[in-house]
Amino acid sequence: MSAGPAHHDCKRGEQDLRKNDILIRKLLLYAAAVCLLVTGTSGCSGRTEDFLKISGEKEEKAAEREQEDPEREKEIPESPAVYVYVCGAVVSPGVYELPEGSRICQAVDAAGGFLPEAVPEAVNLARVITDGEQLYIPSEEDLDEKASLPGMSVSGDGLVDLNTATVDTLCTLPGIGEAKARAVIAYREKNGPFASPEELMQVEGIKEGIYNNIQDKITVR
Repeated sequence: MSAGPAHHDCKRGEQDLRKNDILIRKLLLYAAAVCLLVTGTSGCSGRTEDFLKISGEKEEKAAEREQEDPEREKEIPESPAVYVYVCGAVVSPGVYELPEGSRICQAVDAAGGFLPEAVPEAVNLARVITDGEQLYIPSEEDLDEKASLPGMSVSGDGLVDLNTATVDTLCTLPGIGEAKARAVIAYREKNGPFASPEELMQVEGIKEGIYNNIQDKITVR
């Protein structure tokens, strides 16, 4: 036997009563809270005020964060900079500020590029520059004359002077890479000028084998 319309109406009525009961309970709780606020009951009133104060402070802080966030998004961290003096056969010699990690080719670009008489292959364009260094770009005339020019450190006889050689100049020697070249300069800065070519073997990483291979290509003045 199927349930009739009266059964469905009864079921809907029970659901409505439950909803009304929940609503009445919520209203009673709200009325009780209002009553506590109005009557100023000891303890309850203080806690209510504290709650309202804390809520207000949280809202104020949230509003401040919303105002600060757009500004934070605009902030772009600055990368460390290095300064290099680019001179020789470049369009605009001078001191240039470049991002840390820049290479010699970027320093030359900052100086306007090579002059027509420049010899780019005389320097390692892929090397990372260091802060405060001097970068000299030689010309064809410089190399032809084998002159002792700033940053080249090649004497008239074509020998590399250990006391004035730059990283690039030292790297032209067989068996001397960038790491060993920097070690030579670090040793020179710490201990003073080399007294003799043989002292080069006191530099960390440079042993007798390397020295014997380059001894006829180096000098000290």
